[in-house]
Amino acid sequence: MKTKINKITLVTLLMTFLFLLFFVPANGQAFKRLKENDPMVSFTLKDMQGKEYSIDSYKGKSAVAVIFWSNPNLRSAAELGYLQKMYDKYHSEKGLEVLSVYSPRGQEGIPDSELDEALGVTVDAKISYPVLVDKGLAVYEKFGVVTIPSLIIIDKEGLVSALIPGFPDLSGERIVRRSIETALGIEQVVKKAPEGYQPKGKAGFYYNMALQFYKKGLISQALPKLETALKEDSTYADANILLGIFYSKKDELDKATNYFLAALDLDSSNMSAHYNYAIACKDGNRLAEAIKEFNIVIQNIPASADAYYGLGVTYLKNNDKVKAVESFTKALDLYMGSEKQKVLGVNANVSEVNPNKAYTHHGLAEIKQTDGKLDESVEEYKKANKEYKEVVGQLMKEVGYY
Repeated sequence: MKTKINKITLVTLLMTFLFLLFFVPANGQAFKRLKENDPMVSFTLKDMQGKEYSIDSYKGKSAVAVIFWSNPNLRSAAELGYLQKMYDKYHSEKGLEVLSVYSPRGQEGIPDSELDEALGVTVDAKISYPVLVDKGLAVYEKFGVVTIPSLIIIDKEGLVSALIPGFPDLSGERIVRRSIETALGIEQVVKKAPEGYQPKGKAGFYYNMALQFYKKGLISQALPKLETALKEDSTYADANILLGIFYSKKDELDKATNYFLAALDLDSSNMSAHYNYAIACKDGNRLAEAIKEFNIVIQNIPASADAYYGLGVTYLKNNDKVKAVESFTKALDLYMGSEKQKVLGVNANVSEVNPNKAYTHHGLAEIKQTDGKLDESVEEYKKANKEYKEVVGQLMKEVGYY
């Protein structure tokens, strides 16, 4: 006789599966008319004293961070202040430039009182880099700014290195720092947890309890155990990763990203941290960072089918169908090969059942359909459907439904 908990768990797992299959959440976006890896679009603006600045003048000389901000806006003030810290650290040493672009409240003129208030924000934040004024919101409209604040990171070659919407409460500083350092060509310091690392206190005990709850899909019961594990040992990378995964599943990408980056700060060789951070970047529409992170996993674990699948999805979101097909094809070769690897361990999924092979066929089917290759598309959809049925069957068996 089947237990009530098994049926509840089954429903939960199947609903989660169907949700992932048919629903794609909206992505965070900073700019409608800018893309990562594209040449930076030209603009020229004046500062509050009338001095003119052109973004083109920095090409070939230095990396530039351009922040669009407004007032009153607490996140704007926080990001302005953090960019000043980055400017102080890297302007003289590495040539970093920062331009802040004030976006007024309206398109028809700017009252002196508004400019005075904006100036007060920069004084309070002790800003020493240029403060430009986008009168009439011309540049704002040209780039299609979606969120205030939003940040553009431009590398020395004049290419858009990163587009960062908002300034998340928890992960904002880590994201901005890593993006600026990448544009400046600064290699991340390699850190590795000691061989045979033993968690402090009872951290390992609480982590294992959380892990068992998590594998049963009982995230609400796992969460307090994992938080206790981190109180016992905040340097426990695996606990940070698992907590990040919890928040990813709750679609709280700021919290998730913060924990993944914390894990990487502790152990930059941890491929589970790189993989899950890549997924968070993909879901948050930080596509260049996602591509970089998936490739780090592939370089270290060449047989990682899941990483190739994630890379394919990221390329597809970036409208690069050629690379998406290459990545999906490689993923399928690995899924069907004899080299089965639990790439990223139990951290990757609640269930041992992996639907990514089905998703890969589905991705290829969509590409072939948009390319007009209908017969090939139908074949891929059939393969996807077969895999979906197998996954659902495995889930039902896993929870003891039959």
